[in-house]
Amino acid sequence: MTDGYVERRREYVASIRSSFENGESGDGAVQPSETDPEGLPVSFFRLELAAAVVVLGMFLYLLFSGNEIYGYYAKDIMEMVSDNHYYVQLQEYAEQFVR
Repeated sequence: MTDGYVERRREYVASIRSSFENGESGDGAVQPSETDPEGLPVSFFRLELAAAVVVLGMFLYLLFSGNEIYGYYAKDIMEMVSDNHYYVQLQEYAEQFVR
């Protein structure tokens, strides 16, 4: 190996290391970091998951304690969810805005 080859190889390794530290790929494109907007769906998913867990927890509390919330017992909520009538009303309401 020649001295020129070794020096070029060292420069190449140094540029690769610096690209990892700066978040750039070899072609100069910037890779997304944790603060970029591309990270938003993961955070939004976590928020949705947390909200679902809270709603499920509230429902289970109503189911096992026998308490009510805004005049609805857990049995009433189960009937409303299983009843297709409310879904049809919501769908018709949403269609007003789509037209």
